[in-house]
Amino acid sequence: MGFAKRVTLGALLSIMDMITDVGVINKYRASGNTFGANSLIAMIGSSLAAQLLWMYGYNIKSSTSEKVRLFVTFLKPGVDASRVATGYEEKDSTASPRRL
Repeated sequence: MGFAKRVTLGALLSIMDMITDVGVINKYRASGNTFGANSLIAMIGSSLAAQLLWMYGYNIKSSTSEKVRLFVTFLKPGVDASRVATGYEEKDSTASPRRL
């Protein structure tokens, strides 16, 4: 039960981090700091692009359409936390989710 709580907390913190990033971008834009807003957007975009490539490579054997949808909608941390906490493993996965 402790492992499931830690995974859930990590997923919630990840989602909250994305929400606060959007809030900071909005504040930067509202205050006229377009350089700061654009820099943060570039950092987030490059991080998401790298993660998307890694996720595609990790799931090369399975259908990626669902995974891409979860990733783009920022629901992937929650779904991954649920799967790790319940011990769910995909048959086409190249590694166990607990090893990540």
